[in-house]
Amino acid sequence: MKRLLTPLAFAAATLLASGGYATPYCESLAVKDQLPKKYQKRGPFYSDTSSGWIVGQDQLRNKYAVSDEAVALWHDIRAEFEKHAIDLVVLAAPPRPLFVPKSALDALGMPLDAELPVLQDGFSAYIAALNAAGIVAPDLSRVAQSPLAAEYYFARDTHWTPMGAAVSVAHLNAAMGKGAIDANVARITSDGTYDEKGSLAGVVKDACGKRPKTETVPAPQYAIQGSAASLLGAAPELEKLALVGTSFSDRYQRDAYQVADALAFMMDVHVDNFSVTGGGLVGSMEAFIRSGALASTSYKTVVWEAPYSAPLTDVNGLRQISGCPEICGAGVTHRRP
Repeated sequence: MKRLLTPLAFAAATLLASGGYATPYCESLAVKDQLPKKYQKRGPFYSDTSSGWIVGQDQLRNKYAVSDEAVALWHDIRAEFEKHAIDLVVLAAPPRPLFVPKSALDALGMPLDAELPVLQDGFSAYIAALNAAGIVAPDLSRVAQSPLAAEYYFARDTHWTPMGAAVSVAHLNAAMGKGAIDANVARITSDGTYDEKGSLAGVVKDACGKRPKTETVPAPQYAIQGSAASLLGAAPELEKLALVGTSFSDRYQRDAYQVADALAFMMDVHVDNFSVTGGGLVGSMEAFIRSGALASTSYKTVVWEAPYSAPLTDVNGLRQISGCPEICGAGVTHRRP
């Protein structure tokens, strides 16, 4: 059922949800039809000035149902990578609303049908299905129940923070059988900071007329943490890894959140970043395949980064990847349930 909130209804919903009045950036954010047109598909937006958190209705959608056809296509794609002696692993960003602090969650005034446990269970089932299909993928939604949750996502941007990216890579490394999660996380130190203006802060600026303040968050400094051999310039030639992803790994077209750096540091590899902002599920992976990188002998591992907004459950995108000429020319047999 579609839920439409007038400003009065929004205030009432906020009061019921939080036990008192929260302060949104402006009431127009919570009324879809009052948003600038370019944001209406993503809205309404729930906000709280006290915590600074903003969550769009689009982030509450459960897109994680796995069909039989999706599983068959995963098998096809994985098999082609294995044919070229490449391990395909997935780094899937978990649903952002799971990481909203409890105090902020109570104040945001989200609809009563926003059931976060359903989102959690759906994402976990999706990750379990990937693993069952032979594709290693850590369940990063579990980080939401850990002390690391507070620094994982920005409050006013849709992406993970540099620390969120580092923690995600630490979990992926463990899932690949390379160290325990706690030991991997312990290697990360946040010696620096990162300033993020925030895409959701941009929504507030356009809808309310004033941009919230820039967020400053901890950020790892991987160059400082390098091994003694690398600092002396005596390191041996490193194994190569390809990162194929989205804006989570290509923010501002420069990997602002240091996903490639985290992979290089945690796994002691050389990383080539093929990520593309705005490419969704298909863009960067299809470009990687068409470039001939799949058919080359350059990479032992490919990390496929997938955001919560474009999970690897979309059969149309999976069909496009599995039907890419480079794959078809290599003789993949497409199975259909």
